[in-house]
Amino acid sequence: MALTEVWKFFKRIMLRRKAKRREQQAQEEQQRIAIQREQQEQQESPRQQEPPTEKQQQQESPRQQEPPTEKQQQEQQ
Repeated sequence: MALTEVWKFFKRIMLRRKAKRREQQAQEEQQRIAIQREQQEQQESPRQQEPPTEKQQQQESPRQQEPPTEKQQQEQQ
């Protein structure tokens, strides 16, 4: 009787460890794929490796959500 309880307890721990290990491996795999994609995108578009210009930085900044000023509109045209 006691032996079966010990076995069930041991089995539960091992299954838990196995599940955690699988989850960790899946996360590592996703990170590795994401890194590969980033590297591929950088290789495909070489201009992405250059530092962004002032215009690009303005577009990426959150204040660009406001309507552009007249000066910015003239620069874009």
